[in-house]
Amino acid sequence: MINKNTFKLYNIEKSFFDNQIVSKIVPKKYVDYSKYKINKPWGHEYLLYGNKFISIWILCFKKKSQTSMHAHPSKITYLLPLKDLIHLNTLDKKYIANSKSIFKINKGVYHQSFNKNDSRNLMMELELPNLKDDILRYHDDYGRDKNDFSIENKKNSKILNTKYIRNLDKKIRIGDRLFNFFKLNKKTKISTKYKYFLILKGQILIRNKQQKPGYLNLVNILLSCEFIPSKDTYVVFF
Repeated sequence: MINKNTFKLYNIEKSFFDNQIVSKIVPKKYVDYSKYKINKPWGHEYLLYGNKFISIWILCFKKKSQTSMHAHPSKITYLLPLKDLIHLNTLDKKYIANSKSIFKINKGVYHQSFNKNDSRNLMMELELPNLKDDILRYHDDYGRDKNDFSIENKKNSKILNTKYIRNLDKKIRIGDRLFNFFKLNKKTKISTKYKYFLILKGQILIRNKQQKPGYLNLVNILLSCEFIPSKDTYVVFF
């Protein structure tokens, strides 16, 4: 039974089984995917916000659908369900998460996300750094056996992405989660209605350590200590 009022972070490390799969070289090149949605056999995805350090993707699942079993050799991925339950499989474990759960998928961990509901579903995918084509596919229920994602993504990008955030001063609700993009300064009043925050641009000095874009933590840390943001620091609270 899942406690819907409990926030939980799952930190998923490489397992013995991940290490048995022969690794391949994949491109480590930043590509701007902000203009178009990318169609997938399980639905589609679009870039909500991105720069060279981070990218925030929204995955829109069809009913009864799933991604491939895949890994990212050179980037860390965070997965956050935004609506109904998401099932996540690795090579050795199975998880179920609601919109108060975050999965941290470390480099090289093979994973597969499932929407087992009879309706469409939503999930956020945060990637650090922004290397969309950094992916190795191990198994796919839709018969996609190639790993040239730069060609595959370009081929399936035909619909304009009208939801990309260019002005970092905006609130937007996606599924059950409210995202608040804004410029942070020392006088900012920190709202307790948000659980997490992510640095998008600039830096924040927190407990004598300079944190850079891609830094993700609980909002409570900003309430429990003095923090000093640099000039033009932008964050998203969610």
